[in-house]
Amino acid sequence: MLTIPNGLKISGVAGDHFRKLKFHRAARSFLNSLAAALKLPSSAYQLRTSQGGPAVCGETVLHGEALYVCVFEGWQGEVRVLYRACAGRRDYTGGPNHYVQMSELETVVNQARFVDACRELMQMSDELRLTA
Repeated sequence: MLTIPNGLKISGVAGDHFRKLKFHRAARSFLNSLAAALKLPSSAYQLRTSQGGPAVCGETVLHGEALYVCVFEGWQGEVRVLYRACAGRRDYTGGPNHYVQMSELETVVNQARFVDACRELMQMSDELRLTA
């Protein structure tokens, strides 16, 4: 269902330029597989990467019309995914943040739950648009 490349199974990315590049390529692959699972046309979202400085991992983001998903390395070295509803691509605050560790997404059952949760948030984004 979702692609979780080996580059997302490593820790200690900050401070290692080559590991950081591998991490961000892997994060883009994961986010593209999420977009495919959600059946998002390529025109409905942007993928962007901020590698940050040498002391941090940075982040790779899928920002759609109704969903914001960010892959990053947590402060303990675990790869995490932040996801929330949003009201367009200019909405950088959106709804409440939700988190999942990448290691939790290694089973097909948990991947399906995550994709379903993203779909639910996308439906909730209509409510955000009404209150914005």
